[in-house]
Amino acid sequence: MLALALAAALGGFLFLRGRQASNPGPQAPTEEIRISDIASHVDAAGTLRPRLNVDVGAQVSGQVRQLHVALGDTVRAGQLLVSLDPDMATADLRNAEARLTQQDAELQAKDIAIAAANRALIRQRSMHAAHATSEADLDTAQSAVARLRAERLGLQANRLQLQAELEKRRLALAYTSIQAPIDGEVTRIAVEKGQTVLATQATPVMLTLAQLDMLTVRTRVSEADIQDVHTGQTASFTSLAPGSPRHTGRIRLIEPTPERVNDALFYNVLFDVPNPGHTLLSDMTVQVRIATASAHGVLCAPLAALGARDDAGRYRVRVLGPQGAIRPRWIRVGLHDAAKVQVLDGLVAGEHVLLAPDPDPPPKG
Repeated sequence: MLALALAAALGGFLFLRGRQASNPGPQAPTEEIRISDIASHVDAAGTLRPRLNVDVGAQVSGQVRQLHVALGDTVRAGQLLVSLDPDMATADLRNAEARLTQQDAELQAKDIAIAAANRALIRQRSMHAAHATSEADLDTAQSAVARLRAERLGLQANRLQLQAELEKRRLALAYTSIQAPIDGEVTRIAVEKGQTVLATQATPVMLTLAQLDMLTVRTRVSEADIQDVHTGQTASFTSLAPGSPRHTGRIRLIEPTPERVNDALFYNVLFDVPNPGHTLLSDMTVQVRIATASAHGVLCAPLAALGARDDAGRYRVRVLGPQGAIRPRWIRVGLHDAAKVQVLDGLVAGEHVLLAPDPDPPPKG
């Protein structure tokens, strides 16, 4: 950003110099070196999004029987939002209940058979002890009891499956009444009364709820500036409306994966701001400023005074001396903003520098 600012300043000076060559006039204006405060920042465009934004979907297929909310309504968690036609789900539930009842009857019949087989086995054992029956008859009675018990285990396992199916059908019926998962405001309604939604392959979105009391600013920072941006830094923005107030927050997240836009890389930087009264709206475009560094009571020079840069990182300025003499000088700089730059050494307060660099500086040395 500093290099771009210097290029703009140099371009303006060359234009002025060309005019002065054809029409000589007074020398470039000067400005005094002063003690001042300075803050470095990164500017970028951003978008407002709700901090918490939930798409509410349908977990079962069916026809929309009733919409219980309208766009912009404020709802509470658990409030009824949409009712789907419950007839199919009710029929499936009744069918599951009937199958389970039939299975219970079969289990009851099997228990009666097992009780009878056990009594028969007891009689065979008593008769076998009195040598009144054969070994084969006793084995047959024992096998009958074992077989019936095994069959009962199979029926019991099948009952567990039918019980699970019944619970599934009960849930499906409950899902025909779609309730709000969070407190929020209805920001989008994607269905209409009478519309049929299908939840066989993907969950269809019915409506969207958002909590607008806290908004997240999502801004894209270029790879050239991202190294100066860190979590915890102060960030602020204004909307595009004339006279809009400035809102301030602190950076909470820098997404590590960049986005490529026209062969340039940008990193998403997120920070949150309160939104009392919901005066800020979702998807607004805002102008973001991130404060990257600041210094108070430091020596500052005008940015337009900086000229060529040497290999040691110093910048050349022209200092106005006694009797109007102009002397070049190399200085080291620190922070900068849109108008001035911090002077680390090479100048003292009270000196005056020309507000245009020398377009043809002597060799660096």
